[in-house]
Amino acid sequence: MKEMINDVYINGIKIDLTRPLEIDIGEIDEAGYKYMVSNEEFHIYGIGKTKEDAINDLKKHFDFLYKEYGLCSDNKLEKLALEYKKKVLQIIGADSDIWIVPLREMAYEDAKSEIIEYRNNCNYNTWISELVEALWLDIELVTQIVEDIDKEYQFRWC
Repeated sequence: MKEMINDVYINGIKIDLTRPLEIDIGEIDEAGYKYMVSNEEFHIYGIGKTKEDAINDLKKHFDFLYKEYGLCSDNKLEKLALEYKKKVLQIIGADSDIWIVPLREMAYEDAKSEIIEYRNNCNYNTWISELVEALWLDIELVTQIVEDIDKEYQFRWC
């Protein structure tokens, strides 16, 4: 059975797609899960005890696609991966030069933990604007945290 979805989740925030995304829905009986949904175009899937749970699981996989491809520098991607990145950004409406980033409300310590984790996972210097875009945090909060981390841990920030 096929259905269309119109939104996905990135950083826990619902994002409306620029066009509907077709998903295949199937029934399974594996490890307590009853439904599996998949999308051939982006090679993602979701599983759940209900059809809705499986669809929501698939939608959350877009978070991975966005972080792994959408945020990756073009010069670090091979030709096929770069084409895939463009598809990911296009369907979530982030393929233009200007993209409005929804902000998450987050306490200072929680935001600091996410910034440190993000920074530790990067093999390059991290720009404040990159942190704002990747983590969807307020630029003033990020700037303050970066300054504090720089003093505390002596990280090199851009």
